[in-house]
Amino acid sequence: KDANANRGHKRSDEVLNWDAFLEKTTAEAKKQLDPKVWSEPAYVKRAAALAKRLNLKDPAVLDFFAGYENANPEFPEFEKMHREKLFEISLVQFDEGEVIAHHDHPEMTVVLLCGKGKLSVENFDLLEEEAEGDGSDCGDEAAAEVKEDDRVLLKRSGKATLKRGDVSTLTSKKSNIHRVSAK
Repeated sequence: KDANANRGHKRSDEVLNWDAFLEKTTAEAKKQLDPKVWSEPAYVKRAAALAKRLNLKDPAVLDFFAGYENANPEFPEFEKMHREKLFEISLVQFDEGEVIAHHDHPEMTVVLLCGKGKLSVENFDLLEEEAEGDGSDCGDEAAAEVKEDDRVLLKRSGKATLKRGDVSTLTSKKSNIHRVSAK
């Protein structure tokens, strides 16, 4: 039975409580198992649409927010909200000014939903060429990122400021590197 059913009618734009959101996300994630219907970009688009419909005032969601404890000053706190074999939902809570530096999500897709406050999100694509030289002539600081002694070239694919209810996405192939900071 659909957790949000209203006299048997379901609307594709209705706000979803936590249980209905999990039910619909689970159904969507199971499509990964059928290569005939699976499309990663389409999946991410549908998952983002579901995330936007989540009722952020649902008591189950508010309980996760209420459990926030800043145990690691200067870095966001992570908490698993739900985990299944095909997907995971985590709550990442930031204090103003906290940053998650450039990082990737190998072979993963991500839908980032802003629950409250504002987040700055920058997405990047990894360019196949290796960076040459010392990076001093790069021109666009966002185009090159140095990790240890390796140099990689990044191309900014998006930049947004998210507010409550906004989403940012990445796929395993597009915009898979991002930087997130709280405003």
